[in-house]
Amino acid sequence: MIWLAWRQFRAQALVVAGLLVVFAIALAINGTHLVHLYDTTVATCARRNDCASARALFQAQASWHNALNLLMLAVPALLGAFWGGLTVGFVQQCSALVLPPQLQNAAIFVVFLLIVMLRPQGLFGRSAERA
Repeated sequence: MIWLAWRQFRAQALVVAGLLVVFAIALAINGTHLVHLYDTTVATCARRNDCASARALFQAQASWHNALNLLMLAVPALLGAFWGGLTVGFVQQCSALVLPPQLQNAAIFVVFLLIVMLRPQGLFGRSAERA
């Protein structure tokens, strides 16, 4: 079942992964530009008594950066929804083989509780090191 779903949606998953890489590169390029723009306009505007125009220029550029940040947050969430849907389908099909129909939905919740307890960072996430 999982293999069949992967075969059907692998092109879409690879396109989303590629877009995630493109957005990361755009954020890296735009981020260095924002640092330079801040250093040359906003950080020195007090000496020139021209903070209003410097702030407007910086905020116009930062809005593009914020839009890219939003996309970087949304794409992994969509990937998580995709893999979560596959997990629900897999658990439901497997539980139909061994459980009565009344307990099939409970099996889905038990599996998700186990995932949350055993892998709180997600199925494919890395565990954070604690200081």
